[in-house]
Amino acid sequence: MSLEREIIEGKLDIIDRNLRFLEEFKTLTPDQFVESYKDIQAAKYSFLEIIKACIDIANCIISVKGFRSST
Repeated sequence: MSLEREIIEGKLDIIDRNLRFLEEFKTLTPDQFVESYKDIQAAKYSFLEIIKACIDIANCIISVKGFRSST
């Protein structure tokens, strides 16, 4: 298995783990969620980890394929 594939699979695991964590918030009503600062912060951090993992995957693909970055 190539290093790039291992990196991407690791990032996909991060995304999957965070999506499963976010599923736990489905049991809360909107009011319950909004009243819990801890839940809001946990959800925000999970979304940030998902976004970062997606960006890392995209950058890995850009690098491997030899595409130019837009930045």
